[in-house]
Amino acid sequence: MPNRYDFSLDLYRSYNLDLAHLSDESLFAHFLANQRDQRVYAKTDNTVEFLSMRWLRGDGFEVGAGTHPTPLYGNTRALLSDCDNSHAFGGVDIDIAGSIDDPDFWRGKQDNFDFVIASHVLEHVDSLLLAIDNMLKITRHNGIIYITLPDINFLHDKYWMPFHDFQHHIREYNHPKENLELHDNVFLDFIKSSDDATIKESIHANLSDEYMESISNGHIPEAYRFMHHKHNYDFSGWLDILHQSKNFFSNRIKFVDARYGHERMDCHFVFQVTK
Repeated sequence: MPNRYDFSLDLYRSYNLDLAHLSDESLFAHFLANQRDQRVYAKTDNTVEFLSMRWLRGDGFEVGAGTHPTPLYGNTRALLSDCDNSHAFGGVDIDIAGSIDDPDFWRGKQDNFDFVIASHVLEHVDSLLLAIDNMLKITRHNGIIYITLPDINFLHDKYWMPFHDFQHHIREYNHPKENLELHDNVFLDFIKSSDDATIKESIHANLSDEYMESISNGHIPEAYRFMHHKHNYDFSGWLDILHQSKNFFSNRIKFVDARYGHERMDCHFVFQVTK
C-alpha cells in the first residue's frame, strides 16, 4: 500500500491558510508535531489521493478494495473487507469477509475505526441504508466515512436501470432483501437484449464462461449477485440520496467534502461521524 511522504512546505502552506504566517522552520515543526492532523501536505495526482491525504488518518477499514485499495499516507493504514469470494474484481488479501449491508456486519467492530472507505461499492448493495448504518456503527466519534460512487451517465446502467427514490431505500432498510427478485429481473431483462461484449463491459469484472452461460439462461449465480448495479444516479442524484440518508440517521453524520472526480467520472463524498 502506498505510504508516500513527500512533504512540501509550499503545498502545506497554500492548503492550510491558518498556518500561512509561520516561517518555514516553524511550519515544518508544526507538521512533524501534528502528523495526525487532517491536512494536505504534499503533491497529489488525482481526487482520490487528495481526499485521502486530506481526511484519512489513523486506523481504518476499506470495503471492496479489490486490486486497487485507496492510497494512504503517513502512518495511516486500513484493514480490507470484501464479500467477493470469487475475486471477480481482483484482489486476494481480505482481512475481514462479509457484506457491508448485512444487518449484523457491525457486530464485533463497533467504534473500532478512525475512518471507513467504500469505493464503488454502495451502488451494488441490496440495502444502501443498512450499509451506511454499518459504516456509522464501526466508525469512531469524529471519524471519517469516505464514499465514492459511479456517475450513471458514464455507464451502461443509464440504458436499463430504473430510477429509485429514497422511499425505495427506506423499504430496503426496513425489509432487507425484499427487492432481490426485482433487481435481478431488471438486470436479466437487460441481458436478454445485450451481447457478451456489452455485458462484460458494463460489469468491468473477470467473468467466467460458466457465469456468462448462467445469466444467458436467466439465472444469476448467488456468488455473483453482489456485483450487479442495483441503484445508480448522477452526481446530483447521489448528493440528494446521501443528504436524505444523513437526515434519516438523525444527523449522526455531516458532510465535510463533496466533489466530482473527473479522472474516472465518479462522485466523491466525505462525512464526519457526529454520533
